[in-house]
Amino acid sequence: MTLYELTSSADQTSRMHAPTVVESHSLWAEIARPQIHGYDMTDAAFISPYRFASTGDEKVTRVFDAPGGFVDSLQALGVSTSTQDSSSRPKGATVPPLGLSNRALGKAAEVSDVPVPHVANPAIDSVSKAFTALPTEEELSTTTLWPEVEKVYGHGYEVGYLSQLCLSSS
Repeated sequence: MTLYELTSSADQTSRMHAPTVVESHSLWAEIARPQIHGYDMTDAAFISPYRFASTGDEKVTRVFDAPGGFVDSLQALGVSTSTQDSSSRPKGATVPPLGLSNRALGKAAEVSDVPVPHVANPAIDSVSKAFTALPTEEELSTTTLWPEVEKVYGHGYEVGYLSQLCLSSS
């Protein structure tokens, strides 16, 4: 069984929270920040345990798919007892310069140590990894983005309808 919660906020993020055990104390903690956006977030809804839709003030609903590191983290942190295979999932997400869409990094994507020519606004790669302890603030903001898999234009109040439509077609 998997138990975690998704929130969206005017701080322009979507966040995942789950019950965890730290030093024998049970507490709810942030385990991922799958979306960091340029607009205030107005709503979010799960489509499946590893896919959600969110809407911002820009009137676009974006659908995100969990990277392999998130699935592995759920198991390592004791949030999930699922044996979901993470190897078929994306390695993470990349945000292009001046972009709002997180694009999937391929299954073999890794952070390269080859110097890249200086670019004023380089793309930001977020390579997902499995956490065995609660992630730090820096890890949340740099390694827990989810790739965007679909974009639907509409209004924020329609995200609930969209998730119901997606659930009924699954």
